[in-house]
Amino acid sequence: MRPLTVSLFVFRGRNARRTSVQSRERTVLPRFRLRFLLQEFDLVGPEVVLGRSPDCHITIEDPLISRRHAKISIREEEAKIADLGSRNGVRVNGRSIDEEHVLSDGDRIRLGTQE
Repeated sequence: MRPLTVSLFVFRGRNARRTSVQSRERTVLPRFRLRFLLQEFDLVGPEVVLGRSPDCHITIEDPLISRRHAKISIREEEAKIADLGSRNGVRVNGRSIDEEHVLSDGDRIRLGTQE
């Protein structure tokens, strides 16, 4: 079975705008989205956990993925990914990460090992 590849995209468009009631200025907020297989997930909240467990925010049924495999932390305009001690690791753009990694638009995240 092939490892699952997850792509992260940052959208800064019409749907990401917020209007301030006090100043009536428009502020563009980043929207972080994961896309894999034929599904897309908007990342909301301060953190999103990915893994096989049904307790994860995004559940991925794949034997190469740990129950709690990785965590994406979202702070203002930045998203970071960290391995949660998984057996098969996390790769960003083909490179294994050992510590929290800042994600950029279009980064490819791989969970598990490559065969």
